[in-house]
Order: sequence, then C-alpha cells, then structure tokens
Amino acid sequence: MIEWGFAYADDLVLLSDTKEKLHESLKIFDEAVTAAGMEMSVAKTKVMQTGKGAEDINVDFGARGTVKEVNEFKYLGSLITNDGTMAREISERIAKAGGVFAAMRRNVFAVRSMAKKVKLRLYAASVLSILLYGSETWNVTAADMRRLESFHNRCLRCMFGISRITHFTTFDLRKLTEQQSIETMIMNNRLRWVGHVMRMADERMPKRMMFAKLQTARPQGGTKQRWKDCVQHDLRFMGLEDGWSDLAHQRDKWHSATKEAVDKWEKAKNNKAEEDYKQKKAGEGVKCPHCSHVAKNDKGLRSHVGQKHPKWQFYPDDSTSDDSADSTTESDDGPSRSSTRKTSSRSAPSSSSSSSSTSTSSKWVCPECKQDCSSGGGLSSHQRHTGHGAATAPSHVKKKGR
Repeated sequence: MIEWGFAYADDLVLLSDTKEKLHESLKIFDEAVTAAGMEMSVAKTKVMQTGKGAEDINVDFGARGTVKEVNEFKYLGSLITNDGTMAREISERIAKAGGVFAAMRRNVFAVRSMAKKVKLRLYAASVLSILLYGSETWNVTAADMRRLESFHNRCLRCMFGISRITHFTTFDLRKLTEQQSIETMIMNNRLRWVGHVMRMADERMPKRMMFAKLQTARPQGGTKQRWKDCVQHDLRFMGLEDGWSDLAHQRDKWHSATKEAVDKWEKAKNNKAEEDYKQKKAGEGVKCPHCSHVAKNDKGLRSHVGQKHPKWQFYPDDSTSDDSADSTTESDDGPSRSSTRKTSSRSAPSSSSSSSSTSTSSKWVCPECKQDCSSGGGLSSHQRHTGHGAATAPSHVKKKGR
C-alpha cells in the first residue's frame, strides 16, 4: 500500500511509517512499472529512515540487486538528509555557487571597466539563483546563515574591488551595492512560498503536508528547529502575525505586504548595526570601574566583571545605575558630544559593616560579609567571586608554577 507519494517526471519518493509498508510499496511500484513495459533501476533506488531507528531496511530484489540504505539523497536538485538539518545542503549550494563565481570572476566580476549594475545583474542571475535554490523550504540555523552571509559579502567585495584587508563594514557594503542580505532574501522567498501554498486547494499534497502534524510528541529539552518555526519567526519579525492567512489568499496584496515588510525590516536592521558601530567607536556604553573596558550594556558588563575581575563583587543593578546628562563641549573643529554612564558598585570589604546591621529573612547569608543571597547557588557564586569562606583556591583555577 502506497500511503504517501511525490512524483515529478521520473523522480518518485515513497513515504511509509514502517519497514513492512515500505517494502510492500516498493513491490507494488515494481510490479506496476513492469506491467507498463519498463524496469525499475535497483542501483539508483535508495531507502532512508529518519529518527532514531536502527533497524535494517534494505530491500532485496534477488538477482537484480539490493536497494541499499543511505543517510542522504538528492531529490529535484536538493539534498535531503536523515537528520533534517540543512548543513550539508547549504555546503553543496555554497560550493556550486562558488564554482560559478570563480569561473566568471576573471572575465566578468573582476573587470574594473564593466559597469557595476551589469555585474550585479549577472551575479543575481548566475550565482544567487544557484545559492538560494530551494531556499523556500530551508530551516536555516544561525550558523548556516553566517556561512551564507560570508559568501555573499565576499562576492560583493570582489565585484566592487574592495580588498579583504580594507576595513569596510557590512552596512556600508549594503549601502554601496544596494543589495539585500541573504537572510532577507530567504525570508522573502519563504513568505512567498507560504502564500503560494495557502492559495492551493485543501486536497493538494503540499498544503496537506504543510499543516500536517506528527502523532508522536516532540522530545523535551532543546528540540530541533522546524520549517514551521522559521515561518512563525518571519511573520513575527515582519509584523504579519495577525490575519496573514486571509491576506495570503490575495496574491497581489500578499506580495506587496511581504515586500514592504521585508524592506522595512532590512532597513531597520542596517540602521541598528550602524548605530551600534558608531556607539562602539565613540566609546559610549557602560564603563568597567576596574579597567578601561567599555561594555555595550549592563549584561555585557556583568559578563566582563565575572571573567576579568572575579574577586570583585560588582553586579550593576537597574536601581543603582543612572544615566548622567550628556555634556556638549565646543571646540575649534565643532561641537563634540560625549556621554558617560555612572554605575554604583558594591565592594565586599566596605559593605560588611552596613550589611551586618540589616536584618535578612533568607537563610542563604554569607557568614563573613552577611550578604543576603536568593539561593544556594547564588551564595556559592558570591563566595567564589569574593573569596569568602574559601580556604583554598578552587580546583578549576590553574596555578602558575609549582
């Protein structure tokens, strides 16, 4: 019995939930092909199982050979793996797109006399089309996205003659080339495909598969990212969560809404990256009271103090930190603006007298400085950072010398 089947020209995929049903489906298909005067190629036919199953699912066809089990196979040009990740497929895409770019680099992309617009049009037609083939169905992780963005940026730098050693930021590269990021292109392709499937009839196989659910529950802990999670992420970032299913049935309105939302998100992302870069270059942020390091925010300051100054009990709190007024000074070159952020610190030696006078209701209290902690883990962290109650050095700290 063939429960699920996807056929396109001479490529056919059969899906079954048990080994017995899979073998029966292959036998039925082989008999149907033989009755039509054709023969199924056993050498080109492969079987693959997903999940944690470890049983042997090879199918023996006697003298014709054995249909062997594989961990990955290609279907319509896309690489499908048994773990459901896109790492191997993205590696294949980058390799193929890189080969095309390298073949055209000397005579097209690296020619300085050629117009930049011509290069970008050839790049979109010959390289990006290969790189993003099938991206509508990708469930891309952050690591995969960084690899794609890195390849895209290298190609743009080559076409515009920007050396690798030249300090040229990514948002400046976007402004110069007027090109979108790979993440934006993938989100646009994914939303376009979602609208296309939503306009299909309910009995069509793609729509049934998109809204299908597995009968088994997902495992607890760090579950794997699904394509559905990527779609929900795109809709949330684009502000299209409310009423998107009704809007998708109107093709023109859906395309214009997604294009406008994607462009707006891309512009906001580049502006934020530029502001963060300028703030970092200007030295604005939260300055560490023990060194010259300037953190981006309070969370970064906590991480810096915990790693570089573990003996100091310094954890900035929102109630004890305030922003000082920005001071503007005039000079010969023009007005220069500088802002500093003051954060009060609490040191263990000086707070022992004051903290001992206050009554604490928690049982997690440091015996030396009377610091009130919220839990046992907090008390252990406090003693590890301040050295209170620790007669010897922690075992994880490396001791220099002998």
